Amino acid sequence: MLQSEEDPVTVEKVDQVLVQLLLEFQNELPFHFVLDKVHKQLNDQLSVKRFLPTFNFLGNLLKTVPNVAQSLLTQYVPLLDLLCSALVYPDEVLKTSVVNVWLQLLRTSGDTGAQYLPIATRDRLCILLLQTLNSASSAQLIKNSAGEKIYILWIEV
Repeated sequence: MLQSEEDPVTVEKVDQVLVQLLLEFQNELPFHFVLDKVHKQLNDQLSVKRFLPTFNFLGNLLKTVPNVAQSLLTQYVPLLDLLCSALVYPDEVLKTSVVNVWLQLLRTSGDTGAQYLPIATRDRLCILLLQTLNSASSAQLIKNSAGEKIYILWIEV
């Protein structure tokens, strides 16, 4: 639904309703179901540009339901790899959304969040975030990337 809807207002409402429903369940099973579906959709989708609503949803979900971060970090490494891959796509709006997902993911998982990432994923993420910040031209992307880079570097120290 998030990828097939064209109207941004409708997508935002669907996003809000989904996050609210998941928040009220307070059970891991619906979160796993949704994360599995998100992973499947991202794998099946040919156009990275169509991922934007899904990345926005993930960022909102992580912000609203912080306990999802732990599951995502420990049980969905292929999904994390897709999040890394999206950082090489040239669209800055998409990159801003992806950086926001990483920012929410690492902030909500606490100081130990980056330690749960496989070393290869963590190294790749750091390199891609530095490249993203270096080539960023939109103010929001620069703000998100700078915050993310500083946060990751602080965790690593």
